[in-house]
Amino acid sequence: LTVGNLMKEAGYRTGLVGKWHLGGYDPEAIPNNRGFDEFYGWLTSNGNTHNYYPSQRYRNEEVYDIPENQDGKQGVYMTDKCTDEAISFIKNNSDKPFFLYLAYNNPHVPLVVPDLGPYADKDWIDNNKIYAAMIHRLDQNIERLMQSLKDQGMDENTIVFFCSDNGPRGNYSRELTDLAEFFDSNGPLHGFKRDLYEGGIRVPMIVRWPGKIKPGSVSDIPWYFTDLMPTLADLAEVSVPEVADGVSVLPVLLDEEYAHEDRYLYWEFYERGYKQAVRWKNWKGIWFKQ
Repeated sequence: LTVGNLMKEAGYRTGLVGKWHLGGYDPEAIPNNRGFDEFYGWLTSNGNTHNYYPSQRYRNEEVYDIPENQDGKQGVYMTDKCTDEAISFIKNNSDKPFFLYLAYNNPHVPLVVPDLGPYADKDWIDNNKIYAAMIHRLDQNIERLMQSLKDQGMDENTIVFFCSDNGPRGNYSRELTDLAEFFDSNGPLHGFKRDLYEGGIRVPMIVRWPGKIKPGSVSDIPWYFTDLMPTLADLAEVSVPEVADGVSVLPVLLDEEYAHEDRYLYWEFYERGYKQAVRWKNWKGIWFKQ
């Protein structure tokens, strides 16, 4: 059961654009079989659909060629393509409630971008300029996406969540670690992506909800992706599925009384030997498999 199933059953038109890793190499475990009415993006099982200039792409269960990216050409950048498809989904479903999950790659290795934009003349090494330009490119695409909501007259009654899935990548190569340190990507926090330290898992969640959330307001109450399904269920006014381990953070968004500040948060990670972590208030415990 995914959030796609949840929102579809609640009466929403559901769409997924971009990255889908949940299927692994099972051709049946695709978004269209997991609650999403529409899917445009890439699957782990088809290497031609990966990276920033893919030669192929999925349209639901159909694989189609991207001529501009054939034979090593770089004509269509994935981040731009994802935004185009997201805008098309919004326009095609503007007359009904919809739920769109938009999974960008930027900024992710390999470090690739069509141009360096405002960073071309910076006195930085190439990796730093490319990385900054990738984030700039993402910013431009988010601007296009938000403008499309406004053009459709929907920006005042659409809730937008924006978040990363992990902290900065580092400690796998000197180049990536230098990059994270140059931009101070994890600030005072210890650790990188794939670590269960705060630097690996603590990231900001930005939520825009006109008329409900005061612009510029900030909350330091921690929550995590397990809470997304119960929160969406709360927003859609449907019951929370029994399989959900998290809690709704809707009261946090609305600055109302929240009853779960004392709860435990739990993580586990299977790569690099397996490890687990639990957090309670300002305390954190991490266990490494010996």
